[in-house]
Amino acid sequence: MPVAFQQSCVFIFNEMVKDRENKMKESLKIMGLNKYMYALAYLLQRMMWATLTTLLMTMMTFTLNADSISFGQAMKLFLAVWLLAVDMLGVSLVLQNFFSDSKLAAICAPFALFLPTGVAMLGIIQPAVNGSPNNWVQYLFWIPTFPFEVVLTSIFQPNTVEFFFQESPAWAWTALVLLTPLYFLLHIYLEAIIPNAYGINSPCCFCLRRKRSDDDSEVEEFDANAVQNLKRSTILNDDEGAALMDNTVGNKLISGTQLRRSSARRQSESLKSFSPSDPIQLQ
Repeated sequence: MPVAFQQSCVFIFNEMVKDRENKMKESLKIMGLNKYMYALAYLLQRMMWATLTTLLMTMMTFTLNADSISFGQAMKLFLAVWLLAVDMLGVSLVLQNFFSDSKLAAICAPFALFLPTGVAMLGIIQPAVNGSPNNWVQYLFWIPTFPFEVVLTSIFQPNTVEFFFQESPAWAWTALVLLTPLYFLLHIYLEAIIPNAYGINSPCCFCLRRKRSDDDSEVEEFDANAVQNLKRSTILNDDEGAALMDNTVGNKLISGTQLRRSSARRQSESLKSFSPSDPIQLQ
């Protein structure tokens, strides 16, 4: 079943790596794209196709096995397969962060996405063939295929699931539900700390920093304006400089137009008062 969603996973894998090569995301950020919406758009788009695929697979399974599968089991199967598909899409979001070449990503993506499925098959073969319970599959519940095989066994073989895996199916259902948001958050974190196309990245502990409040921003803006007006006041005469500093303290800043008018007025007055016969002015 995981193979049925491999095409959608590979699509996300390749397209996001290509966008990184073409600097598409940086262009979208310049136009005001939210940092969460880029990955969420890919996830929602492929989720719709995965829902259609899941529905077709469930209907086919129920139709061909109507004598042995009840409608309730079919609904559980639909939910489990859909959660598996969404979790696999989340895995693609995480893994594509480690690739910068789209050709290499196209080669490695099918293998990287199918490898957990192959290992999960070993987890069910051991108890089915040897009759010995599997006591290690619960440690791999952070990979979607492992909780899915426990859930699948609980749907079709509810009496043997705890003997096969020594784990409650409730934990497997919980893992399937939580993996997608966890993978999405991990993708956001990796995307921030891994250098982008321009070599810019955030520190590893950026999420632990205190967010700047509006009050802090206003204080910094006020301080910057105060320093700028202090510099401008040095080129004005005493009266205008004092007025400018008073306005700064009162948080009433002189606009650029007023400064230009004041400068032009001083220049015109200095030209009118200029006299070539005055030795002091000539100096």
